[in-house]
Amino acid sequence: MKNKTTPTRGVAYTRASTGEQVDSCDQQVRACRARAEQLGVVVSQIYEDNGITGSRHDRPGYLRMLEAAERKQFDTLLLWKQSRLGRDSVEVERAMRRLECHGVRVITCDGYDTAGASLKNRKLTRGVKGLIDEAYLDDLREDTRRGLQSQFEKGYWTGGRVYGYGLVEVASESEKDPYGRPRRVGSHLEKDTQQANIVVEIFERYADGQSEQTIAGDLNARGVPSPGSTWNRTVRRANGWARSGIRVLLRNPIYAGTYYYNRREFGKSETGRRTAKLRPADEMLGTPGNAPNLAIIEPKTWARVLTRVNANAGKPRDERSKSGGKAVHMLSGLLKCQCGAHFVMDSATHYRCGKALDGKSCDASNALRVRRDVAERVILGPIVEELLSPTMVEEMAAEMRRYYASEVAKAQLGEATRPTEVLELDARIGRLRERLRGGDPDMAPDELLAVIERAEQKRIDLLMARPKTGTNDDVVRGLPAAAKLYREQIARGLQGNRDEASHARHAVRRLLGEKVLLVPSEDCTHLVAHVAFQRAALLAGNAGTVGSGGRI
Repeated sequence: MKNKTTPTRGVAYTRASTGEQVDSCDQQVRACRARAEQLGVVVSQIYEDNGITGSRHDRPGYLRMLEAAERKQFDTLLLWKQSRLGRDSVEVERAMRRLECHGVRVITCDGYDTAGASLKNRKLTRGVKGLIDEAYLDDLREDTRRGLQSQFEKGYWTGGRVYGYGLVEVASESEKDPYGRPRRVGSHLEKDTQQANIVVEIFERYADGQSEQTIAGDLNARGVPSPGSTWNRTVRRANGWARSGIRVLLRNPIYAGTYYYNRREFGKSETGRRTAKLRPADEMLGTPGNAPNLAIIEPKTWARVLTRVNANAGKPRDERSKSGGKAVHMLSGLLKCQCGAHFVMDSATHYRCGKALDGKSCDASNALRVRRDVAERVILGPIVEELLSPTMVEEMAAEMRRYYASEVAKAQLGEATRPTEVLELDARIGRLRERLRGGDPDMAPDELLAVIERAEQKRIDLLMARPKTGTNDDVVRGLPAAAKLYREQIARGLQGNRDEASHARHAVRRLLGEKVLLVPSEDCTHLVAHVAFQRAALLAGNAGTVGSGGRI
């Protein structure tokens, strides 16, 4: 960590959960620039996340800032407060260590400076601040929950938009807002006649035996706007009915005149995905039939739908669910449609675009299906017969030998200077260790150790960079055996054994990458597979692709 020389390449990172916060991004920028001017730091870039909560780790500005730090594009980061980095103490500490690893000095407008304390004190300060910031978020969450519960007890609506209803604002009769208008105190649901008729139709058709998929497909064919057609969403699709949406709608008790609060508990998975689960009945607030004015569905229809829903819930799950959702076919999870959805099994024998299957809302390959055995034969056959043939493998081996010969020649050019660099590093490491033993007035022991570790790692990298022609020859000689192994794995998988197909699928993914794109032909009578063969699966360190296509 630098102590004596003040870095001048500075950037600032700002974040605000809403544009109306006191510590809005504009105000944070002004404070950071003023602090930078005091320190003689030039702020050349502003990274900003406006309207994004600090509990999220995927903030665009935050990620760009970390990437720039890794590329050494700045050496000083200014923050209004440490909480701007995030409200998750674990994530904030991880980011701070990552910044320090790249030699970045972190300065906050409330006095924190990584150049002004030892590593131990910096960790303690960050830890305390991080816990306080995280506790603030927990308090805010509890305050919000108490406020919503109070609104529920007053009879106001506490949820979001619900298909079949509109939100009506409720204003105070006596209180005014800062603009002199009646202050908003809550909101009520009000039936939307047009949407309510669609809700009734969905319930009656399902009660009469139609499937969720059939209902969704018909609504899309008629051009009926879906619940998400007017939503401002970018992650999931925002138009078209889906069977999953029909499934959720059929299970919502609000249509039967029952309004619950605290029905679901929301959280985040390890991957950051938002999850929801039903709370125990004793934690829910509300009683059956407590909102008769909101009932859209007749009690008899609701009972018939509920009977069918419960009956379907008791049916055996499919084979993949029994194995934890694992894929059971060789191309499972690899086939993708132009619309972005995966091709999935819509029967025991055929693949179909998942989006087309889930409500017929795919514009690319809506009506096209392909037999699983045909897809496997057309896509995998050429790999076994041609790309992994002995002749092709020998051509790849020759290419690999030429590549390694070129790399060895480049490495040998730098070999003459490498021993001198290693000797200089040895001397530097010796001097640093002497300073560590005798005490250093400028750097703390943990900082000296960090410098020594970086120097030792650089020395190892220099020694490891020497060419190893023997190892390369071993890899080249192993190509035929690797190709034979792939051929045998795929051949066994094509024989129909589910376990063998599961093992072969991993080999196929290594050879074909993460996706095989299926595109409709010009006359829309069949699908064409676009395949990229990944030579990296056989040629370690020399990746390449060979494009191929086949009618399926």
